[in-house]
Amino acid sequence: MTFFAEYNDRYDKAISKIPLSILIGNNPCTLDSFTDENERKIIERAIFDYFQLCEEQLNIFAKDKSLSGLSHRKTWKSVRDEWTMGIQQNLRLDLFADCLRIFDERFSRLSEELGSPNFTQFHELKLCISQTQLNRDSGSRE
Repeated sequence: MTFFAEYNDRYDKAISKIPLSILIGNNPCTLDSFTDENERKIIERAIFDYFQLCEEQLNIFAKDKSLSGLSHRKTWKSVRDEWTMGIQQNLRLDLFADCLRIFDERFSRLSEELGSPNFTQFHELKLCISQTQLNRDSGSRE
């Protein structure tokens, strides 16, 4: 189970730096709402680290290959579903959406400066957002 422990540890390190009022209260705010520059940088880095972790997890699921240490498909599906649901829930938080937009803008500028417009950042994460929006849209029509 060290595979899961590594991801859980990385999640705990990133998420523990984000105020509970954001995580469980979804206080509407943007990154610029944090007036303390040091706090803002810590939160920005924590959310970036969280997005990188999510991207890794979603890439594993997208490849859908069996991993050593995961001997049972039901276990793998359960983990995949639990992680994906948590990712989708956090992506609904205002601060997370704002940070994703900011990171996207920065990465687009960097890609243009480097002359590499085809580079993308957080591709699987954006697909997860699209799936969340599709599920929300189809659920609202029923």
